[in-house]
Amino acid sequence: MSEATGDKIEISKAISNLSDLIACKGVSDSGEGIQESVQFLKQFLRSHLNAEVTIVKAENDGNPIILATVKGIKKDAIMFYGHYDVMDPGDLNKWDSDPFKLTRRNGKLYARGAGDNRGQLMASIQGVEQYLNSIEGMPPQTIMFFIEGEEEQGSRNLFATVAKHTDKL
Repeated sequence: MSEATGDKIEISKAISNLSDLIACKGVSDSGEGIQESVQFLKQFLRSHLNAEVTIVKAENDGNPIILATVKGIKKDAIMFYGHYDVMDPGDLNKWDSDPFKLTRRNGKLYARGAGDNRGQLMASIQGVEQYLNSIEGMPPQTIMFFIEGEEEQGSRNLFATVAKHTDKL
């Protein structure tokens, strides 16, 4: 894929991908940008991992869960957990920069969700992408991503949603 160069992920492209996700907002309690975040990740997982992506409606009108599957030779799976939601940024005057615009200062990246959990989530997805680009054919095990949208609210609908959709897991 274009952002991969040999065995290295092109850092500027990885940062750009993270920046695009952060711009979607995805504020857990207000719902602002939740659908944009879900659609961004759905498209990204499909185009970068060739994953089968299912959006699961959370119980009690909660934020959706994204299930992405890359089929492997064996049915047993490795599952990555993450969340796409972020906390409300609060008083914008207390931010040194726009919380939904990834900003580099003193060699560090700042934005709402850059560390918890969007940075880690995108690193995991792009790491799996690199792995898939380095092998021929299917991976030995199925690779799954379980990405929820209410972690910042205590995952209040997670148990009920998982219980209802155990067949997909």
